[in-house]
Amino acid sequence: MSCPDRPARGARRFPSRARRLGFLLVVASILACAGQPEDEKADEGDDDDNGACGEWSSYDMEVVAKVEDPSGRPLGDIRVYLDDLATGDGALGEGITGADGETRFSTPGVEFAEDCMGTLFDYRIIAEDPSEAYTEASDDMNSNLYNATLDGSFVADVRNVPLVMDEAE
Repeated sequence: MSCPDRPARGARRFPSRARRLGFLLVVASILACAGQPEDEKADEGDDDDNGACGEWSSYDMEVVAKVEDPSGRPLGDIRVYLDDLATGDGALGEGITGADGETRFSTPGVEFAEDCMGTLFDYRIIAEDPSEAYTEASDDMNSNLYNATLDGSFVADVRNVPLVMDEAE
């Protein structure tokens, strides 16, 4: 039995990749505007509104973190810092873990743009061992920081998901 080159007459044909992609782009743009009030939709593209994103806001926040080895043992004297990899501006704030593996530090100037969460930002929490006995560990912080602004606490507490550092070889 050989496969036919074309589907049989009356068989359903799938659209080309380009048509499917075009359709998905149209649907995505409709969904992106669906949650915006009408007056905001009309303002998009104006020179004074930062393009399709909304207003920019800067927050002075705190980060609470924990660092452990793979067995769950807390690691002390570890440098932990918040970095915005998208801008490359360096650490926004940093702290050193205590014997319990925990640290708390201020992070002034955490910025978000309304309706652009996840598209412009790459906030990462990074742990590094000054003695180089352990390898660097990092994790995404975008949603944790954003949620801390939504709940009004302005504290991104990520101790429930510790940074795990492996021993260096």
